[in-house]
Amino acid sequence: MSTYVITGGTTGIGAATRKLLLSQGHEVFNIDFKGGDCLADLSAPQGRQGAIDEVFRRYPDGIDVLICNAGVGPTAPPQMIFALNFFASVKIAEALRPLLKKKKGNCVVTSSNSITNMTVRMDWVDMLSNVMDEERILEFVKDIPRTQAASCYSSSKHALARWVRRVSPSWAVDGQIGRAHV
Repeated sequence: MSTYVITGGTTGIGAATRKLLLSQGHEVFNIDFKGGDCLADLSAPQGRQGAIDEVFRRYPDGIDVLICNAGVGPTAPPQMIFALNFFASVKIAEALRPLLKKKKGNCVVTSSNSITNMTVRMDWVDMLSNVMDEERILEFVKDIPRTQAASCYSSSKHALARWVRRVSPSWAVDGQIGRAHV
Protein backbone atom coordinates (compact mmCIF):
# COMPACT_ATOMS: atom_id res chain seq x y z
CA MET A 1 0.00 0.00 0.00
CA SER A 2 0.97 3.64 -0.42
CA THR A 3 2.09 6.30 2.03
CA TYR A 4 -0.05 9.44 1.94
CA VAL A 5 0.62 12.73 3.68
CA ILE A 6 -2.42 14.99 3.97
CA THR A 7 -2.81 18.46 5.40
CA GLY A 8 -6.15 19.31 6.93
CA GLY A 9 -7.25 15.70 7.25
CA THR A 10 -9.22 16.05 10.47
CA THR A 11 -12.47 17.59 9.21
CA GLY A 12 -14.45 18.05 6.01
CA ILE A 13 -13.05 16.94 2.66
CA GLY A 14 -9.75 16.01 4.27
CA ALA A 15 -11.37 13.76 6.87
CA ALA A 16 -13.45 11.97 4.25
CA THR A 17 -10.36 11.49 2.08
CA ARG A 18 -8.31 10.22 5.01
CA LYS A 19 -11.06 7.80 6.06
CA LEU A 20 -11.35 6.40 2.52
CA LEU A 21 -7.59 5.93 2.16
CA LEU A 22 -7.31 4.24 5.55
CA SER A 23 -10.19 1.89 4.66
CA GLN A 24 -8.22 0.88 1.55
CA GLY A 25 -5.22 -0.03 3.71
CA HIS A 26 -2.99 2.97 2.94
CA GLU A 27 -0.81 4.65 5.52
CA VAL A 28 -2.06 8.21 6.03
CA PHE A 29 -0.13 10.83 7.96
CA ASN A 30 -2.38 13.76 8.85
CA ILE A 31 -0.94 17.23 9.47
CA ASP A 32 -3.55 19.41 11.08
CA PHE A 33 -4.08 22.11 13.69
CA LYS A 34 -6.27 19.76 15.74
CA GLY A 35 -6.53 15.99 15.72
CA GLY A 36 -3.62 15.38 13.38
CA ASP A 37 -0.80 12.86 13.64
CA CYS A 38 1.36 15.98 13.53
CA LEU A 39 -0.14 19.04 15.18
CA ALA A 40 0.90 22.17 13.32
CA ASP A 41 -0.36 25.65 12.58
CA LEU A 42 0.25 25.65 8.83
CA SER A 43 -0.69 29.32 8.56
CA ALA A 44 2.68 30.14 10.14
CA PRO A 45 6.09 29.45 8.55
CA GLN A 46 7.42 27.90 11.76
CA GLY A 47 4.41 25.58 12.00
CA ARG A 48 4.96 24.48 8.40
CA GLN A 49 8.66 23.89 9.01
CA GLY A 50 7.93 21.72 12.04
CA ALA A 51 5.50 19.62 9.99
CA ILE A 52 7.96 19.35 7.10
CA ASP A 53 10.73 18.25 9.45
CA GLU A 54 8.46 15.61 10.97
CA VAL A 55 7.53 14.20 7.54
CA PHE A 56 11.21 13.96 6.58
CA ARG A 57 11.96 12.27 9.90
CA ARG A 58 9.17 9.70 9.55
CA TYR A 59 9.52 9.00 5.83
CA PRO A 60 13.17 9.37 4.81
CA ASP A 61 12.64 6.88 1.96
CA GLY A 62 9.89 8.98 0.40
CA ILE A 63 6.13 9.35 0.19
CA ASP A 64 3.75 8.24 -2.54
CA VAL A 65 1.21 11.05 -2.38
CA LEU A 66 0.95 14.49 -0.83
CA ILE A 67 -2.52 15.96 -0.50
CA CYS A 68 -2.47 19.68 0.26
CA ASN A 69 -5.94 20.18 1.61
CA ALA A 70 -5.69 22.47 4.67
CA GLY A 71 -7.57 25.71 4.33
CA VAL A 72 -10.08 28.08 5.81
CA GLY A 73 -13.28 29.49 4.42
CA PRO A 74 -14.38 32.99 3.52
CA THR A 75 -15.23 33.94 7.09
CA ALA A 76 -11.61 33.88 8.27
CA PRO A 77 -9.42 37.00 8.45
CA PRO A 78 -7.72 37.89 5.13
CA GLN A 79 -4.20 37.20 6.44
CA MET A 80 -5.22 33.72 7.59
CA ILE A 81 -6.92 33.01 4.25
CA PHE A 82 -3.86 33.89 2.18
CA ALA A 83 -1.38 32.25 4.59
CA LEU A 84 -3.24 28.95 4.87
CA ASN A 85 -5.09 28.60 1.58
CA PHE A 86 -2.20 29.62 -0.66
CA PHE A 87 1.17 29.76 1.06
CA ALA A 88 0.76 26.64 3.20
CA SER A 89 -0.03 24.45 0.20
CA VAL A 90 2.73 25.90 -1.97
CA LYS A 91 5.41 25.83 0.72
CA ILE A 92 4.54 22.32 1.95
CA ALA A 93 4.43 20.94 -1.60
CA GLU A 94 7.74 22.52 -2.56
CA ALA A 95 9.43 21.37 0.64
CA LEU A 96 8.18 17.78 0.39
CA ARG A 97 8.87 17.46 -3.33
CA PRO A 98 12.19 15.63 -2.68
CA LEU A 99 10.27 12.92 -0.78
CA LEU A 100 7.80 12.63 -3.65
CA LYS A 101 10.67 12.34 -6.15
CA LYS A 102 12.04 9.34 -4.29
CA LYS A 103 8.90 7.35 -5.08
CA LYS A 104 7.78 9.21 -8.21
CA GLY A 105 4.80 10.27 -6.14
CA ASN A 106 1.95 12.61 -6.90
CA CYS A 107 0.88 15.88 -5.37
CA VAL A 108 -2.83 16.64 -5.11
CA VAL A 109 -3.95 20.16 -4.25
CA THR A 110 -7.48 20.90 -3.10
CA SER A 111 -8.78 24.09 -4.65
CA SER A 112 -12.36 25.30 -4.96
CA ASN A 113 -15.05 25.89 -7.51
CA SER A 114 -15.15 29.48 -6.24
CA ILE A 115 -12.17 30.27 -8.48
CA THR A 116 -14.65 31.08 -11.22
CA ASN A 117 -17.00 33.32 -9.29
CA MET A 118 -17.30 37.08 -9.45
CA THR A 119 -15.49 37.68 -6.15
CA VAL A 120 -12.06 36.76 -7.56
CA ARG A 121 -9.70 39.75 -7.57
CA MET A 122 -7.22 39.11 -10.36
CA ASP A 123 -4.84 41.73 -8.94
CA TRP A 124 -4.69 39.67 -5.73
CA VAL A 125 -4.26 36.45 -7.73
CA ASP A 126 -1.38 38.05 -9.62
CA MET A 127 0.15 39.31 -6.38
CA LEU A 128 0.06 35.85 -4.83
CA SER A 129 1.17 33.80 -7.80
CA ASN A 130 3.71 36.25 -9.26
CA VAL A 131 5.26 37.92 -6.22
CA MET A 132 5.25 34.85 -3.92
CA ASP A 133 6.72 36.91 -1.05
CA GLU A 134 4.65 35.79 1.92
CA GLU A 135 5.92 38.33 4.42
CA ARG A 136 5.28 41.30 2.11
CA ILE A 137 1.91 40.02 0.97
CA LEU A 138 0.65 39.33 4.48
CA GLU A 139 1.74 42.82 5.50
CA PHE A 140 -0.26 44.24 2.60
CA VAL A 141 -3.41 42.19 3.20
CA LYS A 142 -3.65 43.07 6.89
CA ASP A 143 -5.41 46.25 5.76
CA ILE A 144 -8.05 44.41 3.72
CA PRO A 145 -11.38 44.72 5.56
CA ARG A 146 -13.13 41.53 6.72
CA THR A 147 -15.97 42.45 4.39
CA GLN A 148 -13.63 41.44 1.54
CA ALA A 149 -12.94 37.97 2.97
CA ALA A 150 -14.99 36.24 0.25
CA SER A 151 -12.77 37.87 -2.38
CA CYS A 152 -9.68 36.83 -0.41
CA TYR A 153 -10.94 33.25 -0.33
CA SER A 154 -11.76 32.93 -4.03
CA SER A 155 -8.59 34.79 -5.02
CA SER A 156 -6.39 32.56 -2.83
CA LYS A 157 -7.90 29.45 -4.39
CA HIS A 158 -7.59 30.86 -7.92
CA ALA A 159 -3.90 31.65 -7.27
CA LEU A 160 -3.40 28.13 -5.93
CA ALA A 161 -4.93 26.59 -9.06
CA ARG A 162 -2.69 28.85 -11.18
CA TRP A 163 0.38 27.70 -9.24
CA VAL A 164 -0.55 24.05 -9.84
CA ARG A 165 -0.91 24.67 -13.57
CA ARG A 166 2.46 26.42 -13.64
CA VAL A 167 4.44 23.73 -11.83
CA SER A 168 2.74 20.66 -13.26
CA PRO A 169 5.02 20.32 -16.33
CA SER A 170 8.24 20.49 -14.30
CA TRP A 171 6.89 18.14 -11.66
CA ALA A 172 5.75 15.67 -14.34
CA VAL A 173 9.39 15.35 -15.42
CA ASP A 174 10.09 13.90 -11.97
CA GLY A 175 7.20 11.48 -12.32
CA GLN A 176 4.91 13.71 -10.30
CA ILE A 177 1.76 15.32 -11.48
CA GLY A 178 0.28 18.37 -9.77
CA ARG A 179 -3.47 18.08 -9.71
CA ALA A 180 -6.00 20.67 -8.75
CA HIS A 181 -9.24 19.39 -7.30
CA VAL A 182 -11.88 21.89 -8.26
